[in-house]
Amino acid sequence: MAYVLGIDQYFYANGATAGVVVGGSMTEESEPREIRTIGDWRPTQLREGMHRVLGNVSLILQNKTLIEYAKRDAQGRLTAMSFEGGHAAENKKHNACKIDTLALECVGGGELRANMSWKGRYSEDGGGGVHSPSTNRVLMWFEGAMAGLGGLELTGFSMSINHNTDWVPVIDNTITPKRSAKYIREGNQVVTANLRFLSQEVVNLADDALNYIGAVTITFTGASTVVLTLTDLKRGVHERPLSPGELIESGANYGVRDFNIT
Repeated sequence: MAYVLGIDQYFYANGATAGVVVGGSMTEESEPREIRTIGDWRPTQLREGMHRVLGNVSLILQNKTLIEYAKRDAQGRLTAMSFEGGHAAENKKHNACKIDTLALECVGGGELRANMSWKGRYSEDGGGGVHSPSTNRVLMWFEGAMAGLGGLELTGFSMSINHNTDWVPVIDNTITPKRSAKYIREGNQVVTANLRFLSQEVVNLADDALNYIGAVTITFTGASTVVLTLTDLKRGVHERPLSPGELIESGANYGVRDFNIT
């Protein structure tokens, strides 16, 4: 094959087509390590460091199947999964992966979009495949509704989830592959949200104690239903743009203690 086009590619999550994929990448890193000694300005050796696999994918969402993997269990652990992609002549499978970050976004007039990244333990050759997403309709802005902030009209939102995952290498020569980490561990969960309204919230950010917003839910009801729930929000930034002749959308950033996807 002299060249490859996007029409030749596929992308699987847990062995099945991942959905409507609009971008992304699958990456491997070998990390050459410089060994230096006195008596030379050059490295005396280059040794193999830890082999890492990571990637990201951008999707237009039809359902919650893939983004649910960004939720932790009751013990604060993420569920491991696999990703595979490429084309018939060259492909890779990333194994024992955990979702590192997830960003969700929808603006008035547009689709519900997601961008997720992962870190994995090791890779192997894939088996090839055909990208055949479901024909179910993608979720659109007019199928969404917000609850929890009365009197405000939502024109767009984004939310970001970061699990701060990392590789854990162990001194153990029985690990296969040898240069791979033994675990992918979870770090602190950090959730933020940005909501944009036709009018600004009436709240004084200079108050000594700002009240929690108990919960904000954004529900998309189409061919499939996706409910995004943000709990225990605190306001962080209010933005009041000055824009002659344009529609004024007031933005607000929030810190979020927890979230759920159902």
